[in-house]
Amino acid sequence: MKNLIISFHIPKTAGSSFNRHISNNFGREKIFFDYIDPDGCTKSIHLKNGAEIKEIFKNQGLDQDLNNYYLIHGHITAPKYINVFPDAKYLTWFRDPVQRIVSHYYYYLRAPLANDLQFADKTQIKVKGDNYTIEQFVNETIGLKNLYSKVIEGLNINDLAFIGITEEFEKSLLLFNKIFNCQKQLPAKKYNAKVNPHKESSGYIISDQTKKAITRENQKDILLYAQAKKRFEELCNIHGV
Repeated sequence: MKNLIISFHIPKTAGSSFNRHISNNFGREKIFFDYIDPDGCTKSIHLKNGAEIKEIFKNQGLDQDLNNYYLIHGHITAPKYINVFPDAKYLTWFRDPVQRIVSHYYYYLRAPLANDLQFADKTQIKVKGDNYTIEQFVNETIGLKNLYSKVIEGLNINDLAFIGITEEFEKSLLLFNKIFNCQKQLPAKKYNAKVNPHKESSGYIISDQTKKAITRENQKDILLYAQAKKRFEELCNIHGV
């Protein structure tokens, strides 16, 4: 298990496309997709006891086979695994927090009862069509505020072996391949898993008022995103990407 890689899939940061990339390179049979917690990310924060994690694997018949996995990927947080696999290599993707939350807002408008509502601390979002604003969404989804900070709780930016930046997806995949000695690259047509009609090529266009509202509620993630971009460039320089 000393070479185990653990990947935190934060919603709306190109995690689904990255899922395909790691599947192409490692093989799905070598990846444990951890999307099993009934309470999603919020429950993972409280699963800090290594015995609990091992029991989960045991219940799924994975306790004897876990050594065969190269990578764990899913809607998980660092506290779920850092006490179980302290020597693992951790990684995640970051996206401009304002753009990520706006993307999540439009996702909920399209699929308000989707499973990853569980990321909102069980907040029951009642979508009201065009009358349901982004500002309401930001105020009601407590669990989505400063989500990056919750996901990597117990780690800092420099503890992450790889950082992907959604806005630099292709370059991020090249960096991943360099760090983990992978050869396969996703075809360009797969870079955007889902096309949102509300989104321009440069990102979602929102009012200054909306941007201020999101920024005000996500100060930790704004800072963390800036740190992630800086560390990403450092890693690119180190690995010649």
